[in-house]
Amino acid sequence: MDKWKKLCTIGILVAVTALAAACGPRPPRPELIQVDVKDGRTYVTLQLNAGYISTGGLQSFHTDYVEVDGTIVEEDWLYFYFSRDGEIRVKMPKSDENHTPIQAKNHIKLSGLLLLNFRKYRFLCSLSKSGVNWQADQIIVEEIEDLDALAITTLKSIYSAQQLYTEKFNSLAGLLELSNASMIDSKIGKAASRGHAKDGYYYNLMVDKESWYCTAIPKAEGATGFRPYRIDQTGVMLYQTGDESWRVLPPNDTGDPRRR
Repeated sequence: MDKWKKLCTIGILVAVTALAAACGPRPPRPELIQVDVKDGRTYVTLQLNAGYISTGGLQSFHTDYVEVDGTIVEEDWLYFYFSRDGEIRVKMPKSDENHTPIQAKNHIKLSGLLLLNFRKYRFLCSLSKSGVNWQADQIIVEEIEDLDALAITTLKSIYSAQQLYTEKFNSLAGLLELSNASMIDSKIGKAASRGHAKDGYYYNLMVDKESWYCTAIPKAEGATGFRPYRIDQTGVMLYQTGDESWRVLPPNDTGDPRRR
């Protein structure tokens, strides 16, 4: 009887382990540790849930943008630290730069990408001050599959929006104009610099009298995206090669060279 009980117990453990492996790891759950404002500088510390970090996985944190009291903080004003035990620290500005210190008064918003255990997660954290204490109003973590594919999809949406805008207003538009006309997502409209990216890419839309092109550039090449992409008024999607030349992207190419 004991033998059968042991066999049943082992069988159940094997089944549970297999089910857990099939479902994959749960998304990380960052928690706010503290917001410290001293000497006019702002320090934000977050901690991923214990037990999530694996020493074998790629671990990094890349910001799309940081907003303090409604103002985007410039890229070179920030210092990020991601520890092996899952602690994320953001300091504004760098202590070794002669910038005006940034002192958060009411709101902080962090948007970026977590790369953990060979998985990519979209990360959004909204913080606010209540009295003398800071609290996390919203922390969202969503797994995403392929950042390059998202950039290609975004460029296609910009192409479609530019066509609609031209038909309606008989002129070409920049990202912000397309966003204000509700023809592209507002996050795309703002993603025009390294300091304000979207899903690891920022977008450079250049407009001439009768032509235009838009380039999607990875904020951290190799981490937030593998290569730049471009589309113009012809609708042809291009990708940039290692020698910085542009080539036509095959129709079945998802963007990520590891998938080819």
